[in-house]
Amino acid sequence: MPGDNVKRTNVVWRARATLVALFVLFMLPIFGALVLNTVAPQWLPLGQVNRGELVEPAILAGLGNVESKDGGPSGPVDKEAVWTLVHVGPAPCDAICQQALVSIRQARLALGKDAKRVDRWWLVTGPLGPGTVAEARQLDPGVRLGSVDSHSPLRKAFPIQLVDPAGYLILRYEDAGAATDVLKDMKRLLKISTQG
Repeated sequence: MPGDNVKRTNVVWRARATLVALFVLFMLPIFGALVLNTVAPQWLPLGQVNRGELVEPAILAGLGNVESKDGGPSGPVDKEAVWTLVHVGPAPCDAICQQALVSIRQARLALGKDAKRVDRWWLVTGPLGPGTVAEARQLDPGVRLGSVDSHSPLRKAFPIQLVDPAGYLILRYEDAGAATDVLKDMKRLLKISTQG
C-alpha cells in the first residue's frame, strides 16, 4: 500500500532528523570551544588553583639551619610535621604579625586529623625582646620561635609562607588574614602529597 510506504518513509526521516539534531546538539559546544580557543585565547582560564602566590622556581628555605630561640630543638619537632607554615617579622609582634600567626594557627587547626602534618614557625628578623617567647605562646602555644639572618630567602615581605617537605619555599600569601586561602591550599597539598 502506498500510504504505508509514505508513513514509513516519514518515520525514517524523522528518526534520522532526530539523530542529526542530537549529534549537532552535543557537538556544538565542542566546536564552539575549539573556535573560541583559536579566535579568542584570552578568554581561556588561567588554570591556577592555588590561592597563594607560587614561588617559581621554588627556593630552598633553609629551615634546617634555623636556630630555635624558645629552648626547643632546631628542625622538625614531629617527624610527621613536614609541611611548614612560616611568618617572618620583627619582635615584638605587630598587628600584621599577630594576624598572620592567628591565621596560621586557624588554618592548621581546621585541617583536623591532618593538623599533625603541619608545623609552624615565627621567625624573628631582629633582636628578640625579653617577652618574645611569652608573646609567641600567647598567640599560638605551638608556634616555634626562631631567628633568620638578612640573607634568608624567607626575609621577603610576605606575612605567611609555605615550605614543602623537601624544604623548599613554594607558596607565599600577601594577606596576613589569609587563613581560608592557606587552608584550601593545604587541604589540596596534603591530599595529593605522598610525603608527610
